[in-house]
Amino acid sequence: MLSRHLLNAHTLPFTSALSLLPPSTHEKHTRYHFPTDRSLSLGSALLQRTLLCRHYSHLTLTTAEPTIDPDSGRPSFAAAATAPLRKNQVRLSDYNTSHHNPREAAAGEPALVTLAAVSAGRVGVDVVPTRHRAGGEAAFLDSFGEEAEVFTRLELEAVRSAGGVREQVRCLLLLWGLKEAWVKAVGTGIVGDLRRVEFRGVQLGWEKQGKRWTGAEVWVHGKREAGWWMEVEFVESKVDPGEGWFVVVCCEQDKLGEGAWREGEWEWVDYERDIAPWAVDGGGEDTEA
Repeated sequence: MLSRHLLNAHTLPFTSALSLLPPSTHEKHTRYHFPTDRSLSLGSALLQRTLLCRHYSHLTLTTAEPTIDPDSGRPSFAAAATAPLRKNQVRLSDYNTSHHNPREAAAGEPALVTLAAVSAGRVGVDVVPTRHRAGGEAAFLDSFGEEAEVFTRLELEAVRSAGGVREQVRCLLLLWGLKEAWVKAVGTGIVGDLRRVEFRGVQLGWEKQGKRWTGAEVWVHGKREAGWWMEVEFVESKVDPGEGWFVVVCCEQDKLGEGAWREGEWEWVDYERDIAPWAVDGGGEDTEA
């Protein structure tokens, strides 16, 4: 199983949504200066807790407590291996979140929070804009040259051959999202030499056709790693057509095996419909024995 979830944090009624969480956690979300940062933090917490409530019985938004690994900063659920399941649900092996702050975007753009979860192996997710808005695009490209030690020679050649400056920026951002999702799945975070992992076959144009792209090849230290599944979804802006976000998921396809998990759609999570009801224990749903 691979499940995919999207939330627009701007839609959260912040005060009432915050009240659904334990008071001891409130400062974690209210400490930020900017309202969007507060909403993104709260949205991530609510999305994680909603996921846990959906899968494991007798949990509410108050009691579904994620834990954070002190070394990697990755979220998890300590009781995942033993907690009783809700009816027709599966045990989660891993989940991961990412968000994008639209501070430089046009008014009306969503503040995206993404979550991907798997029933086997590891998963990483990242969301990146398709356009660089804060400052000059050419200078942005220059800042990621070989001396930045982020992209390999082949990756930089792919960027330069993508087309004009805007297409090159889009290609670079896509590559960044691929790297970020992979290192999050591996569990190392953005540390060390990012050039140890290289993505080949990166291309643009598929996003204009409304299709999910799965063509990226993962190479680690010069060796093809075929066990990783890389998918990219294009979420189009409603106020800037043709632009938007790349949402990248990386997971271990050899552990998930065959099945329809590759074809699953992204679910837009609604606060009133999907989150708030978990303030109580799922309306008394049956659970597995």
